[in-house]
Amino acid sequence: DKQIEKYLDDAHSLKIFGCYAQTELGHGSDVQSLETTATYDPATEEFTIHSPTISSTKWWPGELGVFATHCVTHAQLIVMGVNYGVQTFIVQIRDVETHQPLKGITVGDIGPKLGYTTKSITVGDIGPKLGYTTKDNGFLRFDNVKIPRENMLMRYAKISKSGEFSKAANEKIAYATMLMVRMGLLEEAYKFLSSAGTIALRYSAFRKQFRDEEGQERVILDYQLQLNKLVPILANTYAMNATYKKLYNGYHDMMKRINEKQDFSTMNEFHSILAGCKSFWTWDALNGIEVCRQACGGHGYSSYSGIPLLFDGYGPAVTFEGDNTVMALQT
Repeated sequence: DKQIEKYLDDAHSLKIFGCYAQTELGHGSDVQSLETTATYDPATEEFTIHSPTISSTKWWPGELGVFATHCVTHAQLIVMGVNYGVQTFIVQIRDVETHQPLKGITVGDIGPKLGYTTKSITVGDIGPKLGYTTKDNGFLRFDNVKIPRENMLMRYAKISKSGEFSKAANEKIAYATMLMVRMGLLEEAYKFLSSAGTIALRYSAFRKQFRDEEGQERVILDYQLQLNKLVPILANTYAMNATYKKLYNGYHDMMKRINEKQDFSTMNEFHSILAGCKSFWTWDALNGIEVCRQACGGHGYSSYSGIPLLFDGYGPAVTFEGDNTVMALQT
């Protein structure tokens, strides 16, 4: 609550900008193997945040390349030689007045990626990529950066001034944030797929090809092959929509149980459900968008149709916030 009081007003007034710096060059889904360290010194009541290896470089954080002045980062907590696992810390990375990186902070460009070219590369920006082009991704390294003890997020895990570590009754509470993000991906899945399906169905309803026995041109939606492509996508969109509403209520019921009663009884089941939905919904949505593009023939290949933009924009969803193959195995 003290941290909320300290940072929230400045964030709302846009004096400071935050980013979520978890993924590293060497590890993504395997959070427990992150290499960034946070070493606590009871004498000074400070943490030293450090990137000890090349692979410990924070890689891909959104809003890092240009905008962020602060980050919430994950690091291995080390106290008097004992490793207490990955914990979460707030680190200021840029001066709020000059917007220049602070001492010990390194940000930079990782070079171009497939599919999109920007007009310029800015410090901290990881360059063009396939889709999700408005996201300001970047990389970050710490060189023995000092932060006060109060910068550790301590609602569920705490460290005393003397260096004594204590944690929540259920460590999985920290996973609730990731579940919320995956809920957002499920909402995007049916919205992106419904947009592509709407375009393809409307196009098919007026696009005419070939004449029937009476010499009248037929709309392509009359053909069984076109229906076989698009009707399952329409049905899938409705199913995703209805299921999402059920999951949305379930998620908020789970969080209410946790916050009011410390009741984690539904979290494991909800994680399994969302892991499966995240993988299969994003696969289905991305494949469905491509089917819609093909169903529109050459016009679907044109950016004027809107479908290529949907494909590019949704493409990363099968990879970020948990690799789909890994997610499917957790169902």
